[in-house]
Amino acid sequence: MCQNRGFTIDISAPNACNAAALAKFEVLVREGGEVDPNTIHALIERALSLAFVKSPSSLVGVGAIKRPNPSYRNRVFRSASSALNAGHFEFELGWVYVRPSAQGHRLASRLVQKLMPTLKGAAVYATSRVNNERMHASLVRGGFRQEGPSYPSKLNEPEIQLFVRT
Repeated sequence: MCQNRGFTIDISAPNACNAAALAKFEVLVREGGEVDPNTIHALIERALSLAFVKSPSSLVGVGAIKRPNPSYRNRVFRSASSALNAGHFEFELGWVYVRPSAQGHRLASRLVQKLMPTLKGAAVYATSRVNNERMHASLVRGGFRQEGPSYPSKLNEPEIQLFVRT
C-alpha cells in the first residue's frame, strides 16, 4: 500500500478481489474509454495484478498488469513496426486511468511504480495515445522507452505509441 495526500494504492491479484471490487475496477476502466466492452470482463480476470487508487471516500484510479492475448500483442508490435520479438513481452501495463478530480498528484506514476514489482523482472509493454503526455512521462519515469512509430488506433483518435520496458 502507498499513501500520498490521502490517496492509497492497493495491489491485488484478480482472484483475491471480491465481485464488488472487480465491478468497481471495471467501471473505472470503462470510464477511461480505451477498451473493448465485449472483452474487458474476461481480461480483468486474467490479469496478473490490479491496482486500486482510493481517496478517503472513493475509488479514483486503476491500473493493471495485463496478460494480453498473443494475437493482440503481436498486432501491437507489428503496427508499431517494432523489430522486437513480441513473444518476449508476456505482460502489458494497461488500463491506467485516474479520474479528472484526482489528477495532478502523479497518481499514474505511482500506479506504474507500484505495479512493476509484480512482474518480478519480466519484460512489459504499454501503449498510450500520442497526445497523452502525462502518461508518457509516467511511463518514462517507470523505465519505459518509446518503441517504433505511432500507429492508428482501432478504437479512438489519435494514434497510439508503443512503449517497452525490458
